[in-house]
Amino acid sequence: YTPHRLQAPVEPRVRDVEVGVLWPAYPLSETEQAAFGEAVEELMSAFTVQIRPHPRRRPNAALEPLRRRLVEMTSDSGSETGLEFVDRCQAVVGYLSTSLLEAAARGALTACVADGRFEQVVSYHPVFGRSVPGVPAADIVSWLASRLGES
Repeated sequence: YTPHRLQAPVEPRVRDVEVGVLWPAYPLSETEQAAFGEAVEELMSAFTVQIRPHPRRRPNAALEPLRRRLVEMTSDSGSETGLEFVDRCQAVVGYLSTSLLEAAARGALTACVADGRFEQVVSYHPVFGRSVPGVPAADIVSWLASRLGES
């Protein structure tokens, strides 16, 4: 494993913590895709990960390098509701989504990838800042580990 950033992988792997990753409903720029793809890959090195693509959108090119590893780790919106997905995850991260609010309300540790869209929404919908904090994509693993007592 060669990390994209010059940092040591998170050790040890926290196999008993399932992290749900909500793939965004809206298109990401190439830079955002790369950053989120790297964050997902780093999450996979530290936690058990389940990807939840938006029901009306297929995962994009950022998942291509991870495709073989993700086959068994992708939630199917046809056989599992969004609430069933968030209920089995101890933590849920992703871009802006009402599923993040649902996960927070149901007791999961939640974080939204902090980007320009997040900052705009927080300015008029502060529940995202309080219940679902914004975390840069590159910091998601360390943020989760610190809140789960694994740092």
